[in-house]
Amino acid sequence: MRGRRRSSGKSRKKTLLFLLFLASVSSSVFVSGRPYSSSREKEDVVDLFPDFERNERDLVFAGGVGESKKTDDDDGGVLWTQKTSRLREKAMAFPPGNIIFSDEEKETASNTNATPLERAAGYFKLNRTTHDAHMFYMFFEHRGGGGASKGGRKGGEEKVPVVLWMTGGPGCSSELAAFAENGPFEVIENKDENSEDKYVLKETKYGWDTVGHLLYVDQPVNTGFSWTSDNTDEARDEETVSNDIFEFLQDFFLSRPELADNPLFITGESYAGHYVPAVAHRAFVASKNDEGSLNLNLKGFAIGNGLTDPEIQYAAYAKYSVGVGIVTALQGEDVNAKYLETCEKKAKKCNNENGKRYSNATVSKKCIEAVEYCQNIPNALLQIAAENKGGKPINVYDVRKECVGDLCYDFSPIGKFLNQKSTREALGVGNRKWETCNMEVHEKMMGDWMRDYEPLIPDMLENGVRGMIYAGESDFICNFAGNLDWTRKMEWSGREEFAKKFSSPFVIDEEEGWTGGEVIENDDGRFSFVKVSQAGHMVPLDQPRVAQEMLRRFVNEENIATGENEEEKARFEREE
Repeated sequence: MRGRRRSSGKSRKKTLLFLLFLASVSSSVFVSGRPYSSSREKEDVVDLFPDFERNERDLVFAGGVGESKKTDDDDGGVLWTQKTSRLREKAMAFPPGNIIFSDEEKETASNTNATPLERAAGYFKLNRTTHDAHMFYMFFEHRGGGGASKGGRKGGEEKVPVVLWMTGGPGCSSELAAFAENGPFEVIENKDENSEDKYVLKETKYGWDTVGHLLYVDQPVNTGFSWTSDNTDEARDEETVSNDIFEFLQDFFLSRPELADNPLFITGESYAGHYVPAVAHRAFVASKNDEGSLNLNLKGFAIGNGLTDPEIQYAAYAKYSVGVGIVTALQGEDVNAKYLETCEKKAKKCNNENGKRYSNATVSKKCIEAVEYCQNIPNALLQIAAENKGGKPINVYDVRKECVGDLCYDFSPIGKFLNQKSTREALGVGNRKWETCNMEVHEKMMGDWMRDYEPLIPDMLENGVRGMIYAGESDFICNFAGNLDWTRKMEWSGREEFAKKFSSPFVIDEEEGWTGGEVIENDDGRFSFVKVSQAGHMVPLDQPRVAQEMLRRFVNEENIATGENEEEKARFEREE
């Protein structure tokens, strides 16, 4: 039964320039020849689990499952609740005044600390190697206001969806999305001059928690607030990533049996174009095989400006660059003539598409060779584009905007907020220092970069799992042209229909004549592609209202372009 328990060399540095969704001011990153420094000092690592017995294969919490206990860490103790044998959690208890709520929520929350089931943070212990690796997560309960069940879900379901979000990188923290893109709060300067905290939270209007329960995870391990005592725990491929997240989801839903039957949607951005198909497919196969303590009610997956099929997407860089006018047609042709054929050959070897079978070590080597060579394509185009602009660098995340500073965006307030003592206490992370992206994690995943994860998608679509690929039109690094190309070419039963479809306006408000972009969608709604207007790499940041409505329609199984429920529409037409 678903939801029920059952008994570095130079070429390598060029790659780092195009770290997907890399943004940090507190850390230096290799951009235009500047090196990234990301060493994690031993003294920064605090034992957040001092009450665990570490001699056993599976660590056992001293207080027992379901009990609360204070840990003796450097911040004076954190009150944790052991939800399962591997998952512990605490309420996000921010100081009064450090969260500015909307007037509506003030009436019910009175600006007080949230309860564990409303806004909680926790750690999940991984078991695969040293058994001392811990994945950090945040959970935000659905607050309403976004129409989570507007129009009703098919089959009359009214359960609020659970939306898992994974930020890309690889190695970039999901807290960046939580506090800059689609979470319930944004970071602002504190107007209280008497407070020792310079930054506080302000409730957002269009956070995705208005549509469903929202779950953020820092992964792979050593990303964000996640940590391990031994670097051999770090992930190098999507098999590891997907297994880790699958095990986490099992314990998360076991810890919240009231949510175990709720629809689950796997989402993410950028390098999550790898994560999302891998994690969703892992959950899909497990449910088919009746694997795990419970079956996850996977209903859909969504990828925003992702890297999913690198061979096709690298081939689209020149086309996109010409289309947005940053290079001429001749310049684009010259770059492709110089690099594309060899890039495609190397990508095929990485994905064993040349008829030969390689060992895992050989495949990893060939995949690294592929990304190091293929990176010549965007590098060359960006160099030409900068020369065309008189030497000004292109903002790879939004070609409309100037690239100011090392990383084109200033997210330093988020880093400063997360490293405040009061925030660390609220999240229960001890004195562990937060950083936007961990380049050591990034480096160890380089053998995974050129792998193609599109082949995991058709099986899910054929079995009723809904898919949505969306892309801001002004993003260079994971541009809409490359994403549209691989969605058009994907082999599945709906391919012919999807490939012939013309785009429809993405109508946000018909009365006001507001459209948010263009949509291509199969008639049965199984698969859709959304090009979002006036948006770059981070669609929820640039177009929060559009992103919220897109998600709302997606989880409610409505037509993405119009917001209509096709079954209800057909029933109404029959009644007419």
